[in-house]
Amino acid sequence: LFEAVESLLAKNPGLYRRLEIVIVGSLAPDEERMAARLVSQGVVRLAGQVSRQEAIAWQQRADAVILVDHPRTVPASNIPGKCYEYLASGKPIFALVPEGATRKLIHRMQAGICVSPDNVDAIEEGLAQWMSATSFESWRVAADRLVPFHRRTTSAQLAHCFDEVTAMK
Repeated sequence: LFEAVESLLAKNPGLYRRLEIVIVGSLAPDEERMAARLVSQGVVRLAGQVSRQEAIAWQQRADAVILVDHPRTVPASNIPGKCYEYLASGKPIFALVPEGATRKLIHRMQAGICVSPDNVDAIEEGLAQWMSATSFESWRVAADRLVPFHRRTTSAQLAHCFDEVTAMK
């Protein structure tokens, strides 16, 4: 991500005024080193570890959120809880995720852009597309599209499965 941002800014210096990435949570020491130049340029801000309430407040203030998952050699079958949290925020998602379930969900929900987390060129291209968008409105997920993921809905589906199984006696 940081390498792609540096390359994009070198090609489009006007984006310095429009781009601020706030990293909420802790980074590993090597990640902090990778971010250092962008931090010193005012493009990246490291907010550090915060309470869940404060993290959600950061999400609500953001124009968009970035979801990062590590690269994998096989399609990922799990969806990080952070993805659902970001969908619930209603904010457009710039997802650095491998092929798999998370990418499929974000595409199905039309919630943002997905690029491979280990492809710097694709991340830069995705950021350029993201930054050239005149509006993020097309990527905002309407609350009614999230109903299938609510606990009440999924609990009712599970209860229905149990009813079917117990009725088979």
